[in-house]
Amino acid sequence: MGDGVNIAARLEGIAAPGAICLSEDAYRQVKGRLDLAVTDLGPTKLKNIAESIRVYSLDVGQPAQAKSAQTPGPEKSAPPRLSMVVLPFANIGGDAEQEHFVDGVTRA
Repeated sequence: MGDGVNIAARLEGIAAPGAICLSEDAYRQVKGRLDLAVTDLGPTKLKNIAESIRVYSLDVGQPAQAKSAQTPGPEKSAPPRLSMVVLPFANIGGDAEQEHFVDGVTRA
């Protein structure tokens, strides 16, 4: 529910076949990570949305245009590799029949 869901539904409806449309807010968050051709469709009036939304069309399967050579900026480091640690479970209920569950989850 809310404007985000409504905007996404409207953008889906205006996307060309084989393309993905993003709002300006969504595009701003992913633009540095995309290797796709992008077309700025400009401010677009969407049904049941009060204000116009700037829309970007991502052409899936079309590589991004080569950027002109510029002076190299500071090198960006790779994002940290994410991981998750699962600590051993303890059978805090004391029920011996549940011990196999605790052992199975801990070893899996």
